[in-house]
Amino acid sequence: MKVIFLDFDGVLCNHESIAAGYKARTEPAQEPYGPHADCVAQLNRIIEETGAVIVVSSTWRKCRNPNANMRDTLGRWGVRGQVIGITPILNGDQYAYKRRGSEIQLWLDTACHVVCDSRRRFGHGPPETSTSADNDG
Repeated sequence: MKVIFLDFDGVLCNHESIAAGYKARTEPAQEPYGPHADCVAQLNRIIEETGAVIVVSSTWRKCRNPNANMRDTLGRWGVRGQVIGITPILNGDQYAYKRRGSEIQLWLDTACHVVCDSRRRFGHGPPETSTSADNDG
């Protein structure tokens, strides 16, 4: 499976779209800005050519109900890829971008897998099936 770990600011939302968004904003509850159409088009091209799925690594994932919100946001923005989850959120220093690599690695280390073995926890005991299929953070 090919996975795109997607950041929003600087990737989909560039200086031009951020400036235009703040200028056009009329209500405090409104999203402050959105993506640049060219950036969305390039992401969609990459997705179509590779068949990759999306895991959101952007700090935008730090919201209530992040999986649904990220899918809704990207769909509203015209991103055609399938969002399969978000990277986990690690606590640490105040600069989230410094942890992004560790968060992506943790997602990769715990990515969807299924283990079927005839021994409990790879030791002795009755057969057990262990699954880890939820990387929603």
